[in-house]
Amino acid sequence: MPSFSVVIPTYNRAALITGTVNSVLAQDYTDYEVVLVDDGSSDNTAEVVSKNYAGEQRVKYIRQANAERGAARNRGLREACGSYVVFFDSDDVMHADHLSALAAVIKERPESNFLATKYEIKRDGKSFPSSLAGLTEGFYGLDIFLRGNPLACNICVRKGNSRLHPFVEDRSYAVFEDWMFMVQNLASDQLYLSDRVTISLIDHANRSMRGNNQEIIKKNRRARDWIMENVPLSDDQQRILDGYSHYFCAIHSYLDDDWKNGLRHLSSAGRRIGVNKNVAALFVKLMIGQKLLHKASKAIKKS
Repeated sequence: MPSFSVVIPTYNRAALITGTVNSVLAQDYTDYEVVLVDDGSSDNTAEVVSKNYAGEQRVKYIRQANAERGAARNRGLREACGSYVVFFDSDDVMHADHLSALAAVIKERPESNFLATKYEIKRDGKSFPSSLAGLTEGFYGLDIFLRGNPLACNICVRKGNSRLHPFVEDRSYAVFEDWMFMVQNLASDQLYLSDRVTISLIDHANRSMRGNNQEIIKKNRRARDWIMENVPLSDDQQRILDGYSHYFCAIHSYLDDDWKNGLRHLSSAGRRIGVNKNVAALFVKLMIGQKLLHKASKAIKKS
C-alpha cells in the first residue's frame, strides 16, 4: 500500500496532461501512485497516456463516461490504494518536494485529516504569490473558505477518515464542487496548511474559471444555496458566505461588462460585508467599464 495516491481528474487536456503527470513522477518522495481519471475526454488523451505511460506501473489510468469533476474525483478516491489521497488538477505542476512536504506534516501532525501546502501562480512565464501567501502555517477551519476556495483543489485527505464527505457529483455545481467539499468537511474538522510553496498553478485561457461568466455566476449562487442548506453555519458565517458570493458574482459581471448586475451584486455584498477597499475598487471599475479601462491601459502603454 503506497503512502499517497495522487488523483488527477482530466478532460480534454491531452496537450497539458504529460506536464502534470511528469511533475508527479519527478517527486523526491517515492512511495506513491498516480490515479489518472479520464472523464470521457473527446481528444487524444487516451493515446497520449498510452504512449507516455503504458509501461509506468505507478500510473493507473481509468476512463469513464463524462460525469464532471466531482464524480471523477470520487472515482479516483474509491480506486486509490494510498493511506492519503492527494487531489490534483490536470493543468498544474508539482514541485519535486510536494509529497515530501506533505509527508513531513503527517509525521509532525498525524492527527490531520486534511493537509495542504501553498502554491504560486504562473502566468506568461512569471510567478506570482497566491492568496495563501499571507496566511501563517497552522490549522484552519471553514471560516477561510466562506469567502471562496483559496486552495483550488490541491488538497490532501486521509482516506481512512470515517467522517469524510465525498464531492457532490451533480454537474449543475461544476466548478464549485471543490469549494462545497471543503466547507462541508471543515464544518467539523480542520485543515493543516504548510508554509512551503510546492505547487505551480498554471493560469491559462482554458482554466475552468475562465468560462461563461453568466453560467459561473449561476453556479456560484447554486453552490452558496447548497452550502446554506447542508452545512450548519452561524448567522454571522451565513452573512459572510453570502456577502462574498455576491462579491464574486460582481467580479464576473464586470468581466462580462454587465455593469447593471455587477452593481446589484456589489450592493448586496456591501450590505453584508461592508465597503472595504476591494468593494470600493470594484465599484469604480464597474462605473468606468472594463472596455474603457482596457482602452486606457493600451493608450498608456503606447505613450
